[in-house]
Amino acid sequence: MYYHRILKNINSRLTKIRRQLRLLAKGFVRAIAPGKQVNGNPFNAGFVLPTATMVMLAVVLLTSAILLRSFDRAEQASKVTASQEALSLAAPALDRAEAKLQYLLREDPTLPRGQTPSERGVDAYLSDAIDQRYKFPDERRLKVTYNDGDPKTEDEITTAWRFPFDTNGDGDDDHYVIYGIYLKTPLDKRAKTPLQARTPPVAVGTLQKEDCSGDLSSTGNGWYKNTATGDFIKSFFVYTVAVPIQENKTNPSITALEYQEDWKRVPLSNNAVVYQDDLEISPGPVFRLNGRIVTNSNLVVSPINNTLQLYQVSSNESCFYQAENSKIIVGGNVVNGSSGTANAKAVDVDLFQGQGAAVKTEQITTTNQSVTNNASDAMYNNNAYSKRIEVMVNDQMGKSETQDPEIVKNQVEKELKKEGKEGDEDRKKEIRREIIGLYFRDRTRGVTFAEVPLDKPDYNPTDTPENSGNTLKPPDKWILPTDAETKLFLKNDQLQARKPDDQQDDRPENFLGERILVGNNLPVEWWDDSKDVSSPNDSKFVFYPQETGGKWLDDDGNQINAPLRTRKPRVTELPDVGSTDRGGFWEKAAAQVPEDALEGVGG
Repeated sequence: MYYHRILKNINSRLTKIRRQLRLLAKGFVRAIAPGKQVNGNPFNAGFVLPTATMVMLAVVLLTSAILLRSFDRAEQASKVTASQEALSLAAPALDRAEAKLQYLLREDPTLPRGQTPSERGVDAYLSDAIDQRYKFPDERRLKVTYNDGDPKTEDEITTAWRFPFDTNGDGDDDHYVIYGIYLKTPLDKRAKTPLQARTPPVAVGTLQKEDCSGDLSSTGNGWYKNTATGDFIKSFFVYTVAVPIQENKTNPSITALEYQEDWKRVPLSNNAVVYQDDLEISPGPVFRLNGRIVTNSNLVVSPINNTLQLYQVSSNESCFYQAENSKIIVGGNVVNGSSGTANAKAVDVDLFQGQGAAVKTEQITTTNQSVTNNASDAMYNNNAYSKRIEVMVNDQMGKSETQDPEIVKNQVEKELKKEGKEGDEDRKKEIRREIIGLYFRDRTRGVTFAEVPLDKPDYNPTDTPENSGNTLKPPDKWILPTDAETKLFLKNDQLQARKPDDQQDDRPENFLGERILVGNNLPVEWWDDSKDVSSPNDSKFVFYPQETGGKWLDDDGNQINAPLRTRKPRVTELPDVGSTDRGGFWEKAAAQVPEDALEGVGG
């Protein structure tokens, strides 16, 4: 129907052009031979025919050119329309695939703490038919198989899903959108199968320096190590196809799209310092520290007599000289001072300015810190925090397992299956207590000494968890770090920074808050009561940033009104360093045989 209208329009225009050219030819003949008779006059007998032939030839050529151009335009319009349709159909599937990978690699609290999950582990989580977190309500899980007659290359995956979609907005689903996440990487030189990741990740390296190519070396389990940055990288392929539903077939076309995502993990070995509790750096002599720093609590810094300077990871000509390799990640707050004295001296902090560029130096001072309080008030009271976790765990353990969140139930089952003790009730209770403890720790902020002073060792909290099932949570006052509860006074505009740009990892750092990323004591997951949920039984715990009421800066250091400044959880999942008992984490980890280079086990 579309081409028919185009051809009809072209035919109408050509008829008008032909009529005008016929009149033009007659007028042209009369103009060049006025008063001459063509018939019976030998002088004009050979003139009109060549002229008419030339004119008709010009008409034919012009007509052909217009016709070909029209067909080209029609074909181009058809391709643009098809491309737009393909993107509109593929967009929901790509968004869903990215959401699943985002949650798995950055947010899933059931992953091994502080470790990069192996390819086998990633596939197990996405393929788990019991764990419904990786299946949207309207989706149906699919099995995709490949068999070319060679037993060595036979393969199947269950990381594929199907959901209905309304393409024309009439309220009726007319297409099925099918998408799959292909992540397996062959470990030998055999040809890849269609169910594996088609290509390795892109080795970005340090683009500003030719010598830093960023070569990739295989870790043996599907992840690659970037030799220029030390990061672990893995490619994920998302294939999506939209097919019409037979019962409501409005368009027989089938749309398909291929998309590659490369995901990066920063290993703990890329950090100069990793600390679970308050990290206090108060040296007497001159002290210089290079590289990346991670603390899940507060960063308290001040030299006593000389100078303290936090350098970049290496020379600005080094292949490792990248902004990410020198970030300072603080789960709590940044305070200029020390626990043993009221004096506070400035600390120099070098800021990344790009490959080959000289660093810029800013200072942590009592003005440039994230709270107005001194170090003794801002630091954490670990004893009070442990008592809060203990009272919540004991309360939940006194209730039936049916009142546990689904995430706790699933993790308990996985641990029992992993240990081969499915029927051991005593071991089940132990594991349940451990998982519930982790659940509450990930959702409970730190306790400051301003809130529970050191001179109150007899502090015994009596508050108990609220709700049950997937809405189980600590008391509200134990979740969000408000000034009224922590007794600290947050500086909403500190540390000064521009709005983060996820598309520019190596953007020059203009302000202190662009190298030092502060979480302000926000827990790993915080309760957002405004979150829209489909059921009252759905959890409202979230990972995304929270507005602080402060303001970002522009490139010149001027405050901007929109968007509002935000903070996000900065606590890094670490192995349970406190479990030193017999049969605890460290004894089990030391006795376990590692399957690949990424596993943090093996003595």
